[in-house]
Amino acid sequence: MLVVLCHPSDVVPGAAERDRWVDLFDPAGADPGNISRYLRDISLGAYNASAVLVTEWLDVGHTAADAAAAGGGAQRDLLGGWGADAAERVGLDLDAGTGVVFAYNIDADHGSLGGRRAVLAYRAGRPFEPTFMAHEVGHVLGLGHSRSQSDGEYGDRFDIMSAMNVWTFRDAWGRDAGPAATGINLQQLGWMDESRVYYADITTAGGSLPSADNFPLTPLYRPEVAEESRMVVMATPAGTYYIEYREQSGWDAGLPGPRVLIHQHENGPVILGGGPEPLGALALGGSVQLSDEPCPWGLAFYAVRADGCAEVGVWVDYM
Repeated sequence: MLVVLCHPSDVVPGAAERDRWVDLFDPAGADPGNISRYLRDISLGAYNASAVLVTEWLDVGHTAADAAAAGGGAQRDLLGGWGADAAERVGLDLDAGTGVVFAYNIDADHGSLGGRRAVLAYRAGRPFEPTFMAHEVGHVLGLGHSRSQSDGEYGDRFDIMSAMNVWTFRDAWGRDAGPAATGINLQQLGWMDESRVYYADITTAGGSLPSADNFPLTPLYRPEVAEESRMVVMATPAGTYYIEYREQSGWDAGLPGPRVLIHQHENGPVILGGGPEPLGALALGGSVQLSDEPCPWGLAFYAVRADGCAEVGVWVDYM
């Protein structure tokens, strides 16, 4: 990932201003919301953080007043274009890595530009926003917004791609951080070990399940716990469901508790139900009937085993 530091001609960065962007993006950076460490952690080690490059400051050749003359998305596009022009003037290859962030030292409209590029704009002294910034980097990597069935876009509070409408925690610098990403997004980015995904089929009484009528799930972000599935993709009489287990730890420290999450995949993750505690977020001891057509079926979150895995039950009343 290329982080292009950009400044208007009349807003010259201070001597130490580059340092905080390095602290945020460089794998060895001191920021507790460090993007490279976040990606390393949620990718279960698959993300290559050594490829991150933070440039020196580039003068975009326009003033802050020029930027202020545009508003909203037009301003964001303008900043992206100026940053790309400045990068090309010094010979940077914007297509060489996994994506580009144009980082500005002014406050302005910012976010995804599409095409694996984004603008982040923070004047000197304004605190960074780890949750928002990790979300925008998700777009840079190619992810779209996650949803819930009832609330629509930004409706999945358990997935970073619904920021800023997610479960967060306060990091060591007092800022909102987290959560991690749902397993569907890990699969999309090639970060899910497919040997740890169980493809079950309960469309008929003779279908497959990991173990009788229940199955264990390893916490998605604790790969050292047991050798069980990290995610179950279950074909059911009512469609295909993606089931994962998430804990209140790490980047998920802001979750309301251990949860078995149930998603469908419709051009990205869609959690069942809606609101802060949706139908598709089973708390310990909870159960849910997910459909009664063409036959009743549902899931239950029975227990957390001694090895840290969740014990999940499934029932189907075949007609």
